[in-house]
Amino acid sequence: MKDLYDLDKFEAWQLKQINRSRMYLQAITISDISTACSTTTNQARISRLPTRVEFSGYNWPQQKSPDLKYWELWRVACRALLNPEKVLSTPLGQ
Repeated sequence: MKDLYDLDKFEAWQLKQINRSRMYLQAITISDISTACSTTTNQARISRLPTRVEFSGYNWPQQKSPDLKYWELWRVACRALLNPEKVLSTPLGQ
C-alpha cells in the first residue's frame, strides 16, 4: 500500500477501496500479488474475481468481497506498479 500511496496517483477514497481489496485477498506486500519470479503481478491476484493468498499466518479481519467496480480500481492500482514492459517498476528484493 505504501508503494501505491507514494505514487500519488490515487485519492484517499480510492486508496481505502484498494485497501479493502487487499484485505479481502489477504495480501500484505507486493510479493503476495506477484509471480514466483517476482518480476510482474500474478494474474490470479488481479483478475476480475481474484483469488486469495493461499496461506497466511495472520488473523485477518472479515472483509467481504468488494463490488466489481472496486475490483477494477484494484486492477488499475496493480498496473500502476508496473512499467511499460509490464514488469514491476521496483523489483522485489532490491
